[in-house]
Amino acid sequence: DAFIRTIATAIDEKSPYTGDHGRRVVELSLMLAEAINRAKVEPFADIYFNEDGLNELRIAAWLHDVGKIAVPEHIMDKATKLDGRLDRIELLKTRFEVIKRDVEIARLRGGGHGGSGLNRNMTEAGSLDTVLDDLGDDLRFLVQANRGGEAMSDDDIERIRAIGNRTWYCGNERRLLLDEGEIEQLSIRKGTLSAEERNIISSHAEITHRMLSQLPFPKKMKQVPTIAATHHECLNGSGYPFGLKGDEISLQARILAMADVFEALTAPDRPYRKANTLPEALKILGFMVKDNHLDGDLFELFLREKVYLQYAEKELPGSCMDEAGR
Repeated sequence: DAFIRTIATAIDEKSPYTGDHGRRVVELSLMLAEAINRAKVEPFADIYFNEDGLNELRIAAWLHDVGKIAVPEHIMDKATKLDGRLDRIELLKTRFEVIKRDVEIARLRGGGHGGSGLNRNMTEAGSLDTVLDDLGDDLRFLVQANRGGEAMSDDDIERIRAIGNRTWYCGNERRLLLDEGEIEQLSIRKGTLSAEERNIISSHAEITHRMLSQLPFPKKMKQVPTIAATHHECLNGSGYPFGLKGDEISLQARILAMADVFEALTAPDRPYRKANTLPEALKILGFMVKDNHLDGDLFELFLREKVYLQYAEKELPGSCMDEAGR
C-alpha cells in the first residue's frame, strides 16, 4: 500500500503543476462512494461498498494516472501552444523586435524597407508608423493565440497564416516570419495541444491498463486495472482507451471519472487554466452529463449530498468557495 502511494506521488511529481492531483482524486472518489453507501433512493439504494470495495476503489484512484510515466513532461505540462522545452513565443517576440528595429532604421534613413522584408510601401514616415502599429497588433494577437484560452475561428487561423507568410531578414537571409510548425501549433483551435499531442496524452490510459494488468492483484482487488484505466471512458462511447459505453463502464470507473474531472476543473495549480469556482465547475459537469459523458445519477447524488462542498471545504482555497456554490 505504501509502495502504491509512492508510485502515485512519483507520477504526480513529474509535473510541477499536478503534485497533489492523485491524493485529491482519491479523497473525492471515496467521498462519492460513501455518499452512495448513505443513499436511500434509487438507483443507489441497494448498492453498498464494503471495506474491500472501498479499498479497491482507493487503490484504483491512486493508480489511475500511472501510465503518465510514459508521457513526456513537455507535453504533459504544455501551458501554451508554442511551449515545448521552452516557450517559443519568446523567439517570435525577438523576430518582431528585429523587424521593428529595421523599420526604425528605415525611418532614420528617410524611408525604404530598411531590410525588414515586409512587402509594404514604407517610403513615407506615416506608413512606417502604420507598419509599427500593425506589427504591435499582430504580435499581441499571436501572444493571445499562443495562450490557447479561447477557441480559434477560421478568420483567426487565416490571420495567423497571413502573418506567417510575411518575411524578415535574419542577418542577410530572408526568412518566413513563422515556419510551418509554428503556424500549425498557433492554429490549434482549442486548448494548447495538437491532435498528435492529445493522442500521446490519451495513451496514458491504455498504458495504465497494460502496466497494472501485469501485477498479481489479490481477488478482492482484481478490478483495479480496469477501474483505473477506464476513467476517461464516456457513457456515449466517445471516450478512451476502449470506447466503452453505458453499462460497459463500471460504477467505480464512473465515480473515478467524475472525481478526476471535478478535481481538474477546480485545481488551483494548473498552468493552462485558472481554477473554476464551484458554480462554474458544477455547470461544466452538468454540460458533460447532458452530453452523456458523465453519469447523470451520480451527478444528482453529487449535488444532493453536497459532496462538492464537502470536498471544497477540505481541499480548495477560499477564492474558489463562491457563495453560489453552497
